[in-house]
Amino acid sequence: MSTYALRVMDRAARTALQVVLGYMMAAGTIGGVDWTTAGFAALFAVIMSMLQAAVDLPALHLGWAGDVFSRALRTFAQTAIGSVGAVVLFTDVAWGTVLSAAALAALTSVVTSMAATPFGPKGTPELVR
Repeated sequence: MSTYALRVMDRAARTALQVVLGYMMAAGTIGGVDWTTAGFAALFAVIMSMLQAAVDLPALHLGWAGDVFSRALRTFAQTAIGSVGAVVLFTDVAWGTVLSAAALAALTSVVTSMAATPFGPKGTPELVR
């Protein structure tokens, strides 16, 4: 498998995890999570992540901090778009939950980037060499 494919899968898997963790933290308890919405939000966010990888939008190229910020910003957008896409009507969007989940997913993105730093290429938040 190519390095590019591994990176796409790594980012998609991390995005799904970050979305679900964002919803869990926003709900406060596992029982308080709307799992249907969280699941669809994660699915849509993964699709957005893979589409973004296909287009290969340029990173900020500001070093490690710029890459981490870029990932967190993308995760926020993917979570928010995935969350909005998970509801049937735009008026049904629980904006407080969407923004909380997206912000917490972005925070989780920063944490996972920090955790991945020692494993990937030097100076990047990548897991895949």
